[in-house]
Order: sequence, then C-alpha cells, then structure tokens
Amino acid sequence: MSKATPSPSIEVYQSTDIGRRRHENQDSMGYIKLSQIPYQDAHLLVVADGMGGASGGQVASSIAVREIVDYFQDDPNMEPDVALREAIELAASRILERAREEPSLTGMGTTCVCVLSLNGFVFAAHVGDSRIYLYRDGVLHRCTRDHSAVQRLVEAGILTEEEARNHPRQNVLSRVLGSEHPLYVELMGPPKKLLPGDRYILCSDGLHGEITDEKIIELVEDGPLDKITDNLVQAANDAGGNDNVTVQMLAFGESAPLEMAEEWQEFDDQVGGYVYYATMVVLLFAMGYLAGWYSHEESPARRQLAHNTTKRHVVHHPPAREHQSKPDERRQTTIAGRTPARRVPTQSRVRQSTKSRTKAPTRSMVQTRSKAPVARCEANAKAGSTRCVAPTKRSAPSTKPAANTRRTPPPARRTQPPVKRSTTAPAQRVAPAKRRTAPPVRRVDARKAPSSKPASVPASQPTKPPSR
Repeated sequence: MSKATPSPSIEVYQSTDIGRRRHENQDSMGYIKLSQIPYQDAHLLVVADGMGGASGGQVASSIAVREIVDYFQDDPNMEPDVALREAIELAASRILERAREEPSLTGMGTTCVCVLSLNGFVFAAHVGDSRIYLYRDGVLHRCTRDHSAVQRLVEAGILTEEEARNHPRQNVLSRVLGSEHPLYVELMGPPKKLLPGDRYILCSDGLHGEITDEKIIELVEDGPLDKITDNLVQAANDAGGNDNVTVQMLAFGESAPLEMAEEWQEFDDQVGGYVYYATMVVLLFAMGYLAGWYSHEESPARRQLAHNTTKRHVVHHPPAREHQSKPDERRQTTIAGRTPARRVPTQSRVRQSTKSRTKAPTRSMVQTRSKAPVARCEANAKAGSTRCVAPTKRSAPSTKPAANTRRTPPPARRTQPPVKRSTTAPAQRVAPAKRRTAPPVRRVDARKAPSSKPASVPASQPTKPPSR
C-alpha cells in the first residue's frame, strides 16, 4: 500500500497485488495532482487492467496510464468531460500503433477507469469492466456499468449479480482500449458534488469479482484510511485470488468540500468580471471604428449616400420652367432642363393619318350606291328608251375587300364615268371593278319597275349592261 497526501483535506491511497493464480501483474495504476492549474485543486486517478498474450496486457495497461496522465499534464485547462474522453481515446490509439509495430503484441488490450476531482466536484469515465464505487453515509453506490456480455444478461433480468460473478463468460468484454472496433468512452454523467466523508474507490475485476458489495462496505467502515486498500486486496486474495487485484481510494476530509466550493465560487466571480470588461472594451472599439469610418469624407458610405441623394433630386424634382406650355403642346424635360423643338409632321405622316381616317364601305353605303342606277333606269323606261336593261341576277357582292387587292376609292370620286377597259387587258382583273356594275335584281324594288320588258331581249338570256 502506498499513500499520497496532496493536501490536508484530500488523501489518496492505492494498492495492487499479483494474486494467487497469475504469474504476472498486468494491472497498472497512476495518480497525479494538477497543481499547475490556477485557482484549482485537481486530482487525477487512473486504473487499467491489461489482457492478451504473455506480456501484451501489461504493455497495454502501462501505455494507457502513461498517455492519460501525460495528456492532463500537457493541457490541464480543458473541459473535464472532454479531456477525459479525449485522453482515453488517445491512449487507445497509442495501443493500436504499438500492436501494429510489434506483431507479438497483436490482440492486446486493457480496461480503464478515471476519476478527476476538481474543486469540490468529481468527473469520471470508464471503458471495460473495471469499476468505480462511491461510499457515502454507509451506502455503497456503483458509479459505472460493466461493458461485458454478462452485464447485459443481468440488466435483462436473466442473471443475478451472484450468478454473473461465477458465469463462465464473465471475462468477455464488449469494449476495451486497443480493439479495432470504434471506441465509445462512457462518462459517469453529471459531476457529483463532494460531501464530507466521501470515499471514491477505483478497482479492477480482481476485487469485485471475488468479494461482494457487503464485504466492501464492511472493510471501508471498520478499517482506518491507510489500511482500507490493503484490507480490500487481502480480502480478494483470501476469496480465491484468481486475478490481479488493484485498488485506489480518494478520501475527502470534513472541511474539504466547503473550502473547495468557496474557491470555485471566487474563481467564477473573477472570470466573469474579466469577461464582462473584455466585452465592453471590444464593443467600444467597434463603435469608435464605425463612427470614424463613416465620418471620413472619402468613405464609401458617404459617397454612396451622396450619389443616391443627387440621383433622387434630378429624377423627382426637375427644375421649374418659366413659361407654362399650352395644353396641345407636348414637351419633354431632360435631366439638363432643355426642351427639344417641336416635331413637324412630314408628308408621309399626313398621308398615313388620312388613310387611317378612311373607313371601309359599310352595308348602307353599298345600298345607296346601288339605288342610283335603278332610278335612271326607271326614268328611261318611262320615256320609252331601251338603254336601261334589267341586269342579270348575280350574287350580292361581299363587303369585305379581297385579299391582295387595292382598296375601293371613296364615294365622292365616283361622279366621273369609268374608263372603258380594253379586252386585251391582263388576265388578272381587279376585284373592285365588279362593284361598279349595276346592282343585282334583288336590290330593285319590284313595285316601281315597269310591267313590260323590252321585246328585243328575251327574258331567259342574260344581257351585258351597256357601257357608259
């Protein structure tokens, strides 16, 4: 048994033994006080139970303890839970590297339990079947859960704790450091606050696999602090000693939790004050920088603001004109304030406007033009003239102009007689020429027409209208 007394309020004891059946002790343990952390009183305890090969277990456990202790010495200011997890993962990777370098160490591995006390609180993490116990007020609390196949059967209610202790597969683990499978480090959970009289016990399976929890409580309560770890190891050997036994105990005095809590509160107050003042300084500096940047004449913000203001003034507030333009005059004001000269309509525009005002002949216009020849025919018939002959029955002309033809001239220009067209004209005849003939018979009022037809023209034969 060895004793370490880092402070009058905290005492650490540890013991290990090879057992009665083994030829080599493959367990390893480590302890360090992290006194270099300012305003903190930190203690780290580590227990590792190696396995695999003739000497692989001892190598794996020693690598795990060494890497974890070195990790906290190099960077002690990290978050406790994060630091514990990363330290164990780093140790597992180092074990794998060593096994790949030396083929004789292939398959080695180790369990691991870590306890970190930090100013009145305890953080813990573990991998494998090594355990952490908390003895408080006469009750033994188990802080870890074994990563083994037998533990799953116990949780399922298939086995009891006594049956699991003697089960043939009790050494089959689901998580170890050094395995090729992904490693999951299990944390104890929320940190536990230290109370007067607390005893934290770290042990390998050589202890809890040989004696019961009731026996552990008995030895912790009866013996003095410096003899508790030795008594636990001796009890395990007396029960059979089938495996290596390693025990560590961290004991807290009566005044330790209160003093540490006060120191931790003082540390929080100081850190909070520093953070507050640093934040205020940063905000003031940022405000001053922005104010100076904006007030500078050549700053991009001022140039952009001036540009936007000038553009808005030109567009929405044009300069006032001296003389108000007439309603019929259309003037456009440019950005410079000049008025362009009025455009004079050209001949093509006048012709285009005249054509746009010309309307197509309607139905009433066609009927009016058709009644004029009929009136002349009636007058000639009364005088006994044969010049007016009833036209042949034809279909009513369409009021819509034919495609690709010229538009019919206005009615005012039809007073002059049409020019007789030559028979040698081209085959293509202009469609509007048909509209100049006499209207069809159905357009003539039968009541006003003469009762007798000329004898020289049979009624059954159509006759061409006389040329004008």
